[in-house]
Amino acid sequence: MDLRNVDLGAALRRIADRRIEQAMDEGKFNNLEGEGKPLDLEPVPADEEAKAMYWAVKLCRQNNVLGDAMKKEALRRTTSE
Repeated sequence: MDLRNVDLGAALRRIADRRIEQAMDEGKFNNLEGEGKPLDLEPVPADEEAKAMYWAVKLCRQNNVLGDAMKKEALRRTTSE
């Protein structure tokens, strides 16, 4: 088989979809924290550097590891781009 023309991204998405469906069938997503509550979705910047900063800040914020000065700078960087 010639793998040069295989869409690896599509193949990985199909595998992920199957695994998620299997986990749902097995009830692995039942009774999760926040079940039934709306998702906190924020717009993600299109620029790759800004996107990386966005996710880094989001993870730090979720784990309470950002100081006040870092929060202000991160907010400035992620909203100005």
